[in-house]
Amino acid sequence: WFGYPSMDDPKKLYPHKESVISLWRRFKPKAECLVLAGDIGHSIPQNLNILKILKEEFYKDIILTLGNHDYYLADREYKTIYQNGIEKATQAKRLYQEAGMIVLDGNVVELEGVRFGGAMGWYNSAYVHKNKSKLGAMQASYFYPTLEGFLQELWSDCINDKRYSRLDVFDELFDEEYAKLEAVHQQCDVII
Repeated sequence: WFGYPSMDDPKKLYPHKESVISLWRRFKPKAECLVLAGDIGHSIPQNLNILKILKEEFYKDIILTLGNHDYYLADREYKTIYQNGIEKATQAKRLYQEAGMIVLDGNVVELEGVRFGGAMGWYNSAYVHKNKSKLGAMQASYFYPTLEGFLQELWSDCINDKRYSRLDVFDELFDEEYAKLEAVHQQCDVII
């Protein structure tokens, strides 16, 4: 954790190489490949800087999937550049790839005989429907005629994904991301 990135404070946007190396050495890395399952950070430049340092100093390859934070327009500069989180995540994916990272987004890559596949993934309301009895009273007390409408309201009020991604519906990305995982899961030794 290097703090929230800020255009006003270059030290936070671009942590010093020594800081990244010092922190990472505490994990005693011994692998040739680092696998990151999303949620790297809000700032594309900060993420890139850290990933490049890790790749240069510790790893032959870095494999990653995007996460909800790649969709976040939490920083003021992103709010003016992108209409929504999908635009930002698309740009992040391109820049990560240009920097030599392997981004899994419904694809499979093979490294030294091991096939890695994956995608970001996203959530839907399956857990809630499975546990509907627990939310039934809450739904009724808030006077929502449908569970989906109630979930949409909860999502807006309780989870940062709505506020920071500018997505309209809580499960907007679920079908697309699930289809990517379905397309590759049988071709992989490791799925992320």
